[in-house]
Amino acid sequence: MSDVYLKRDQYLHLRLNKDEQAQLSRHASFCGMTNADYVRKLISGYVPKVAPPYNYLLMTKELRSIGGNMNQIAKVANAERIIDAEKYKVIASHLFQKIDEIEKAVGEPISLEDYPDGNL
Repeated sequence: MSDVYLKRDQYLHLRLNKDEQAQLSRHASFCGMTNADYVRKLISGYVPKVAPPYNYLLMTKELRSIGGNMNQIAKVANAERIIDAEKYKVIASHLFQKIDEIEKAVGEPISLEDYPDGNL
C-alpha cells in the first residue's frame, strides 16, 4: 500500500443535500475520479479536468503512429538522399510537439489561482 494512503488518518464527514451529492458525483465521474479523489484535488488547489473521450486517446495514438512512420521514412530518405531529410525531421518533430501540447492541455488540472474569478 502506498505511503500516501497510510498517512491519511483523518476522516471528514460532510453533509450534502441530494443535489449537491449528485453534482459532486457527476463532476468526479466526468473526471474519472472518485468523490474523495475529486475533493482532494480541489483542496490541493486544482480543478480536475474532464477525462478525455476514448476517441481522443485513439486519435493521439494514431498521430503518434504517423509521426513514427514519418521518422522511419526520414531515416530512409536521408540514407538514400531522396528528399530533404532535415526538413522532414523538423516536420515530424513539430507533430510530436503538437501531440504533447494537446495531451498537456487536456490532461493537466488547472490551478485554482489560474481559474477566472476563483470560481469553478
